[in-house]
Amino acid sequence: MKLKAVFSNEMPFMVQLPSGDYKVKVKYGINNEENELILSLTDEMYRLHLDSQPGKGSYVDGLVSKLNKYIKDNNLKTYAFTPLRSYVTCSTEKEITITEERAKGIREEDIKEKTIKPFLISEGIKNGRPINGEELNKKAAEIYTELSEEEKNDMRIEVVAKRELYKLTGIITHYHKALNTFIKQYRYVRNDFFVEPLTIHTLEGTFVQTYIDNNLYEQYKHAGKAPSIITHSQWMPDISPIELQELKNNLVSFYRINPSKELIITARNLLERGEYRSAVIEANAALEIAVAEKITEKMKENGDSTTVIDAYLARTETNFYQRCDYQLKAKTSFSFVTDNSTLWRVISAHRKTFRHKIAHTALTPPSNEVEGIIDDYERAIQWVESL
Repeated sequence: MKLKAVFSNEMPFMVQLPSGDYKVKVKYGINNEENELILSLTDEMYRLHLDSQPGKGSYVDGLVSKLNKYIKDNNLKTYAFTPLRSYVTCSTEKEITITEERAKGIREEDIKEKTIKPFLISEGIKNGRPINGEELNKKAAEIYTELSEEEKNDMRIEVVAKRELYKLTGIITHYHKALNTFIKQYRYVRNDFFVEPLTIHTLEGTFVQTYIDNNLYEQYKHAGKAPSIITHSQWMPDISPIELQELKNNLVSFYRINPSKELIITARNLLERGEYRSAVIEANAALEIAVAEKITEKMKENGDSTTVIDAYLARTETNFYQRCDYQLKAKTSFSFVTDNSTLWRVISAHRKTFRHKIAHTALTPPSNEVEGIIDDYERAIQWVESL
C-alpha cells in the first residue's frame, strides 16, 4: 500500500526565484537528527473560485490546465480565476505492508473512533443535524454490529493506514521549519527585504492532502490566521545562475547566515512595514555584532580561547566607543574612531540622536530619515568586515 501526504502553501509574498524543486535540510529533536525535504516552488498557480465573486465560497487551487479540466468535467457555468502568489508544495510518501496479524490488532473501539464516528459526525454536519455524545456512541455501536466480517477487516486495514498517514503528516513541523530556512537563505542571497519568516499570523493556512494508493483520502487546513495584503507581482530581476546555485547549496548545508546582514535585511523589512523605531534598533545591533565578530575572528586566529575572548569583550560591554577604538585597533590594527572618522561621526550621531533615545524614550525617528540611517549602518558594517 502506497501512502502519501502533500503540504501546500500560498506564500504571503512573491519569492523571486524560478519555479522548480529546492532541497532543504532541517534538524529536529534533542539529538539533532536531519531530514531533507523537497520544496516545489511555482508562480503559475491559480485559484478557481466556484462562483463569480472571488473571495467567497469554495475554491480549487491548481495549474491552468488542471483547472480548465475541472471546469469541463464538472460542467461549471459560474466561476472566476485569481492568480496566486508564489506557491510551495512538499510531498512525503512511504510503502507499507499490512499483515493479517497487524490488522487483527485493531480493536472494535478503534474502528468506531477512527472510522465510524468521524463519518457520522461529517454526515451530521452536512445534513444540518450534528450528532454527539450518547447519540453518537449508540449510532456507532449499531453500525458496527451490522458490519460483515469482511467490512470490519477493511476498516481494520483503514485504521492501520490512517495511523501511518498520521505519522506522515506529523512532519508538518519539519515542513514549516524548512519553509523558514528556505526564506531566510533566499532573502540572504537575494537581499529581498520584502519577505519575512512565516508565523501563524502571516500564513493563511497549510493545506494537507493525504493519499492511499494515489487516491485522495483526506484533505484539510492545518492552521492559519489571515491572508497577506501583498499582491501577486514581481519587483526583482531574475536571479543569476551563480546566486541560484549558491542558494541551493546553502539550503542543504546548514549554512550560517552572516548575522549582521540578516539584521540589516530585517531592518529594511521593518522600515517597509512602518516600524521605524525597531528598524533603527536592528540596524544598530547589526553593527555591534559585526564589531564583536571581527574582534572574535582575529582573536581566534591568534589562538585565544572562547573564555579569553569573552573576558576581553566583557571589558567594553557598555562602552561601544572603546570597543570600536582601542579594542578593534589592538586586534585589527585599525580603529573605527580614528581611521574612518567621518563615518564614525555619522554613526555616533545616529546612536546619540536615535538609538539611545528610542531605547529609553518614546521617540520615533522621521520616516524619511530611517532608510539613510540603515544605509549608514550597512556602510559601517562593510568597513568593519573588510578589516
